[in-house]
Amino acid sequence: MKIDNSGKVNWVQLQGDCTQEGILSLVLNQAKEDIDHMNSLPQTNERNIKFSVEMADKGIIVRKETTKETSPYAEERSILASVRFSPHSTNGISVYSSATKGLVFKFTFKWDDIKTICELRINDDTYKLWQISQMALSPLFFGRENE
Repeated sequence: MKIDNSGKVNWVQLQGDCTQEGILSLVLNQAKEDIDHMNSLPQTNERNIKFSVEMADKGIIVRKETTKETSPYAEERSILASVRFSPHSTNGISVYSSATKGLVFKFTFKWDDIKTICELRINDDTYKLWQISQMALSPLFFGRENE
């Protein structure tokens, strides 16, 4: 007897990564990718703006900074605004903005045995990781921090 095993998925690894630490790691990698793209845009460089990301206090901070060259070997940076991804409860992450001085949105994650994916949810709607990143970072990137 033969069993069709095509389309095999490493569900053990996928389900094992559906944790707060796993999701924050994915958010960090997505933010790094988005920041690389944003920092390479001409309008970002023309305005002497730089974006950065780092892990801090079990969460992630994305910063919008202005840069000013103080000498050929040094530059001065000032933080203009930031977005923070912070763990909440056991299966959620809150997104805060320094511009609005508060919570922007919360999302949760849950393993789906049928679809074999870790779903990211805001209320009853499911989102992809890039959509969560876009909702959190677009106002910071494109000057609409007060949204």
